[in-house]
Amino acid sequence: MDTHSSSLNQAARVQEPSTTASNSRLRRTLVHPERLFKVVIVGDSAVGKSSLINRFCRGHFVSSFNATIGVDFQVKSVIVEGRSVALQLWDTAGQEKFRAITQQYFRKADGVIIVYDVTSEESFKNVRAWISTLQDGTTDKVTLMIVGNKADMDTALRMVSFSTGQKLAHFLQLHGYNRRSK
Repeated sequence: MDTHSSSLNQAARVQEPSTTASNSRLRRTLVHPERLFKVVIVGDSAVGKSSLINRFCRGHFVSSFNATIGVDFQVKSVIVEGRSVALQLWDTAGQEKFRAITQQYFRKADGVIIVYDVTSEESFKNVRAWISTLQDGTTDKVTLMIVGNKADMDTALRMVSFSTGQKLAHFLQLHGYNRRSK
């Protein structure tokens, strides 16, 4: 990860649970977490939403994914400040034709992560459109975050600088990060 990158783990300050045989109490709390958080991941098609979720939940990078049709989700159990938490990560389709479907998943979300591709200025410009869409379907209590993905790409391909992403996050009063899935 480059020095300007920050992982979802660092953002939430989570610990990976250690599930050894001597730690059966921890295993029980991970099976029955104290809290479930619904986090919806949105962004244009092909920005790497599925790759980010897969990397976070399964710990490895898959180089090619089929486009998500509608929605999919994965669950990741983590320890946050000593408490067992389950993160239900909803992977949404980025294509315009699926927007009506994905909007239904914003309701009752605890958090929404808007992902853009740092090699695509268009996906970065569309962050504001995603925020407008979210404002119609979420409550004031939802936490919003923007993530610039593919931060590991050659700097010659990078169309959105780290500072430009941070400025937008600051302007919108959101958390902002650069990330890579590899």
